[in-house]
Amino acid sequence: MDEVFALHLLRRLLMMLAEYRPHHDHEGLVCPRCGKRTVVLHGDSTYVCLDQQCGFRHDVSGNGGGPGGFIAAFFGVIFLFALL
Repeated sequence: MDEVFALHLLRRLLMMLAEYRPHHDHEGLVCPRCGKRTVVLHGDSTYVCLDQQCGFRHDVSGNGGGPGGFIAAFFGVIFLFALL
């Protein structure tokens, strides 16, 4: 039972560390800059606002995120081994 719990915790940790991408709905995504529902996915990892006056652009590729994710994963694995 403890191994199942540890695997469940590891799975949740990996899901939290996974790259976040906003969910799409039928109404569109709200732009944080102009407040309109005009944000769309452009390419694989860039969200842009279709309002030309706004110019909002956000890249969610995860590049340049720093070592924070690795450190959190390292301590998460250490924690899981301590539970076993």
